[in-house]
Amino acid sequence: MTLTELIVKKEKNKNVVREQVFTFDGSLGGPVWESSPITRFRFSKPVENDYFKEQLAANHPTAGIVFQGIPYIGTSDGFVCTVNTSIQRIPEILVDTDIFVKEYKFRDAEERKAFERFNEELGKPGSLRLLVEKDQIVLNRLREIYDLLNIVAAQERNLDCYLSGALAIRGFVTNKDADSATLTLYDGHPLGISNTSSGEIINYLEPEALYQVSPELAGFVPNWNPVKGAMRNTLESGILQSIPVPCVDYRSLWSLGGKARIVEGICPRDGSGFASAKFATDGKTIAVSHGNHPYYALDIFTQDKGKKEKIKHIDLDPQKTPSKLLIKEGSVLGLCGNEIRDFSKKEDIFKPKQGSILSLADSGLCTVFTADGKTEVYDPFRNEEIAELKGDYRFLSATPQ
Repeated sequence: MTLTELIVKKEKNKNVVREQVFTFDGSLGGPVWESSPITRFRFSKPVENDYFKEQLAANHPTAGIVFQGIPYIGTSDGFVCTVNTSIQRIPEILVDTDIFVKEYKFRDAEERKAFERFNEELGKPGSLRLLVEKDQIVLNRLREIYDLLNIVAAQERNLDCYLSGALAIRGFVTNKDADSATLTLYDGHPLGISNTSSGEIINYLEPEALYQVSPELAGFVPNWNPVKGAMRNTLESGILQSIPVPCVDYRSLWSLGGKARIVEGICPRDGSGFASAKFATDGKTIAVSHGNHPYYALDIFTQDKGKKEKIKHIDLDPQKTPSKLLIKEGSVLGLCGNEIRDFSKKEDIFKPKQGSILSLADSGLCTVFTADGKTEVYDPFRNEEIAELKGDYRFLSATPQ
């Protein structure tokens, strides 16, 4: 079970400000809702595999935010859902060869018939005669379509890659437009970064994650393949293709449009070069936790007027590496096992009296699971319990954990 990581709504009651948490089951929060299941993949025949059935019917949340009083949920199958609407951010992928042939945009009916015959005869005895009879230009065109058909067939054989969440919404951020005082909501996904309201893609680079640097500034780190470089994905004729963009600096935090670097040289990768390192910034203080077993470290930097200076290097206990980092009022905080630690002051600021910390939200709230099967929501900075839920709950996050 999960709590969505939200921009919390603050309520003032008897001079006490409390932060409101939205959940799926109605235990807390304002509008109670649960989006209906979405089936993104289509088949020409009924799906018999029980695992596929379960996954296709699920609409797993991957990120959440409350924007202007409305909760937005990003799902593992590429949808942005609100109380009343469901926006398909990731277009449907046609993973069935019969559907591909049926829906492919042939130039005319004659070309469709020629391809159907080409596909049917290819590989049969005497098929070479068919190829020789065809005009070479027409033959090349049919071969191109046949190659696309093979890509669809390969995707059909590798459905688990998509069902595991490869097309999930990566997170939400808000940003103030340069020519307006109005905050705009954006979401990130493998096809780029979109204006959530209009659906317009403002950046076609695939984000590894979105980061809220300040209330008015947000950025992203491009997803990176160690061999090919940063990636740009396209969907054409139902086929997902990845195009390397080697000139993009994946080590920096970019503005949402990708036109300016907010923080340079953060290198958000661990020592293996593949896995994401933990990274956090408020635009001035920068923290990167990285390394590979058994060597782990935390580097803290400051950046002012484009100049970056390392102010602290901390060798970490392998048993107490942070699973998440936050910057709060210039201090670097991290969730380390069952403690929340202030690395700037080298002290623990919160440890539950009983139970285990399950998650730390981007807002700073944390969830603690107790022995009696309840989840307590704490504000660790005031050491105050603000809510209690029955069951095992974790915060989702706009950044990787």
